[in-house]
Amino acid sequence: MLRPAYNLQYQPAATHDAPARTINLQLPANRLSIVSGGSAGERSRLLAALAGRHDGVHGQLFGQPACPQSLQQLTCRSAECEDGCRQTLHRYVLQGRQPHGFWWPRHDAHDLQVVELLLRELGLVPLSQQRLCQLDATTRQLASVARSLAAAAPIVLLDEPLPAAQPATRYQLLTRLQRLARTGRTIVLSLADAVLAAELADCLLDLDAAPAARSGLPHAA
Repeated sequence: MLRPAYNLQYQPAATHDAPARTINLQLPANRLSIVSGGSAGERSRLLAALAGRHDGVHGQLFGQPACPQSLQQLTCRSAECEDGCRQTLHRYVLQGRQPHGFWWPRHDAHDLQVVELLLRELGLVPLSQQRLCQLDATTRQLASVARSLAAAAPIVLLDEPLPAAQPATRYQLLTRLQRLARTGRTIVLSLADAVLAAELADCLLDLDAAPAARSGLPHAA
């Protein structure tokens, strides 16, 4: 049986697009979990809760009591890369290795190795020395994914990665994320494409499913 990362209950506040309810979250460590169904706002709020951005989750994280502080320390949530960013792609991703609380870059050989491996895995090596403002939207979004994966946090949260990409590109990214997760990363992402989510998730959380089935249980091997 897979070791759980998240073993929580999530109780979002009722909104115009989501009624009040309780969702069981049993998401395994070192696997790719995908949240689908519901609205884009509902999926985004769930990932924000898993990152400790607001209340609403109760239970355990890696077997320990979950609280906003522990969620914030153990998770990295992706952020958008600005269109006008003039950093090179390599430098931008490398900043994901920056420890919290340090304003001056402190990178060692291991940090550089982690970034090089990620760039190679995501097919970004040929573009690594180009400025992000010179790249297309899909490549900038992929750089944001790489930066999140570069962080030392054991859990990576990705909110609808590569929305500007073609379906084939998203499929390729998800297969790569599935492979990376099994090397020791717990990856949770939201995805509007329910068909793709059902095909590639190691663990699927469908917000449109009946309450008894809405628990995020791993797919059978």
